[in-house]
Amino acid sequence: ERREGLHESKSEVEEAVHEMKSESVAERRQGLHESRSEVRETVHETKSESVERFAEGLLEGLRRAAAVR
Repeated sequence: ERREGLHESKSEVEEAVHEMKSESVAERRQGLHESRSEVRETVHETKSESVERFAEGLLEGLRRAAAVR
């Protein structure tokens, strides 16, 4: 009877450890997904800002060229 109780306790501990590992993996994956999304968003914003600065510079150059004529 004592062995049976010990076996049940061991099984419960193993199950609890398995659940904690599964939850931890799921949380890490969720965190990784959020990090990827944040990186993509930052890259997108940086590209947009860079393109905007390039376009503004190009327009300013065209205005100057038009003013010289």
